[in-house]
Amino acid sequence: MRYDDDREAVWAHWLYYRSTAAELAKIYGFKARTIAGWITEWKGNPAYSPAMTAH
Repeated sequence: MRYDDDREAVWAHWLYYRSTAAELAKIYGFKARTIAGWITEWKGNPAYSPAMTAH
């Protein structure tokens, strides 16, 4: 998998389960600090919000 694909997989998992950065780091192998930064970014970006992704 490419980095962007991995990041998207982490995002989908976080969106569905609301896992912590530490939990996601164990699953996907990224550093928890990296994932925590992504989560902060996702929370601040309306394009990543659950309302925008719900079908």
